[in-house]
Amino acid sequence: MATILAPRFRLLLGPAAIALVALSCGDGDGGTGPEMAPVATVAISPPAATIAPGGTVQLAAVAKNAAGGTLTDRSVSWSTSDATVATVSAAGLVTGVADGAVVITATSESKSGSAAITVSSPVDAVEVTPPSATILNAEDLQLAATTKDAAGNPLSDRAVTWSTDAGAVATVSATGTVRGVAPGTATITASAEGKSGTATITVTVLDVAGDWAFSETFSDPANNLTCTNEATFVLAPVAATFTGTADQTGECTVDGEPFDNAGTFEITAGSVQATAISFTQPGEFTCVYEGSLVENPPISASGTVSCTGLIDLFGQLNATGTWQMTRTAASP
Repeated sequence: MATILAPRFRLLLGPAAIALVALSCGDGDGGTGPEMAPVATVAISPPAATIAPGGTVQLAAVAKNAAGGTLTDRSVSWSTSDATVATVSAAGLVTGVADGAVVITATSESKSGSAAITVSSPVDAVEVTPPSATILNAEDLQLAATTKDAAGNPLSDRAVTWSTDAGAVATVSATGTVRGVAPGTATITASAEGKSGTATITVTVLDVAGDWAFSETFSDPANNLTCTNEATFVLAPVAATFTGTADQTGECTVDGEPFDNAGTFEITAGSVQATAISFTQPGEFTCVYEGSLVENPPISASGTVSCTGLIDLFGQLNATGTWQMTRTAASP
């Protein structure tokens, strides 16, 4: 019986194949890929915002490399500087809690960015004080406006604008100073963030008509002239000023000799509010009176007097003194 021999095969590998095997059989250290760029900065948008208590704003944080390129898939953590004013979620959603200011910070790989958040209650009402007042023509009155939230709490640092509905009666400045212009009624309005409050201002002309008792004492520099006079003044208002006349009785003495000082006073100008008034006594010598009214409505006036002129036999008169005028009765 014949013997059958199985064929033998020989695998021959060339140099190129051996080299290929060697390259594919390293120690495994070269398969990790390039290193990730570190975070250099974190930018937050928006960088600032204002919200109301209970309101929200969504912030976004972007991590960037040293060249300013955006780095994706980097974890970011959020924090607030004051949770009693505003909180922030893990996703950057800020919620207002109470009025105030906070800094919201986003951090990635020890780098951080921040956003300034202001929590501000909206104005719900504006209160003007005093709510009503009566002033004179050309008199000033300072109004105050207080802004309040829905709970009635005062709000600070809110811009207020002022206006009047009757500028011919009363004007108002940017700071709330009202000035009377003419008799009538004006509504002054203070506005803030769409809300407003008002004050009713009545402008009047005081009725100063009535009897006024007048007295004066004065002397010249040489102390040789003294006068004591009493008179009754009847004043009639004309717009914001008044005019009137008065008969003066009494006497002056010069070196003990009597000198008749009777005459008529005419009030030529004077505002009914507490401003200067003056009037002149005609006659052999002239006296000019200056002073101011007291209280509102006026009940008295006082001031100084200066007299100059010629006196027969005694030469030049140059005297100064004081005077007082008191209202005694109002005209019907």
